[in-house]
Amino acid sequence: MDSTIRMAIINEVRTALRAVSEQLEERYVTAEELSRQFSFFTREWIKDYGHLLPRERVIVVKDNLTPTTHWGYPLHKITRMVGDGSFRVLEYKEKMKAGNLCGQTAKHTAQA
Repeated sequence: MDSTIRMAIINEVRTALRAVSEQLEERYVTAEELSRQFSFFTREWIKDYGHLLPRERVIVVKDNLTPTTHWGYPLHKITRMVGDGSFRVLEYKEKMKAGNLCGQTAKHTAQA
């Protein structure tokens, strides 16, 4: 087997294993926990720029109300992104206004 092909196969397997591990073992943490894990993500920074990080929250639409949970930040994904340098430069995007699901796109919509 050619060493170039061998290295390509190894890299693909590593990428696939990392993706599976990230998905199966992902742990969502609060902004406070994230700032303890990574001191450069201070609470103030997360308040101003947290919308630039990968994050999730639950939004329930019922009777014209939209109660939500706090944001959860995927620790393994962010750890990988810090390790590979993905966060060295972030493009600033304006936060979406309230009533627009607070900057998140609803992935699933449930009818009551």
